[in-house]
Amino acid sequence: MKRFFFLLFCPLLFTTCEDFSELSNVEILVTRDWQNTSITTFPPYLVNGIPVTDLYYAILPECERDDIHIFTLEGKKFVEPGASLCVLGQERYEEATWSVNEEQTQVTMLFSWDNQERVFDIKEVSETEIHLEIEGDFVEDELSSHQLRFKFEAR
Repeated sequence: MKRFFFLLFCPLLFTTCEDFSELSNVEILVTRDWQNTSITTFPPYLVNGIPVTDLYYAILPECERDDIHIFTLEGKKFVEPGASLCVLGQERYEEATWSVNEEQTQVTMLFSWDNQERVFDIKEVSETEIHLEIEGDFVEDELSSHQLRFKFEAR
């Protein structure tokens, strides 16, 4: 009887488990739904003389922290609001269009809220995490450029 169940479910096990080591960055990106779990700043910002690396995630509204980010093969990035809504009745919306360069080392996103194109370096991709990094001047009174690293975890 045990052998029967093993033989019955064995093919199911092998067909439902994906080998993520064989997938491209794009395939991994569109295979999962992602939640932003941290935004780290390098070099740190000085706040009252104290170096702070998690400033952006710390000021991110709680209602955006549980949002799910969905990338589609058609080059669209949607946001599915989590349980803690920023606006009552908020529904899924298209946040950006996206594309990846030929080497799959950068993702370019054109955001709908300000019509600005931003290029993110793909620093790490696995079946459980994606790390995207962008460099720029994000605070007006800062003299130096900073890098923001966004960490997304699979949901």
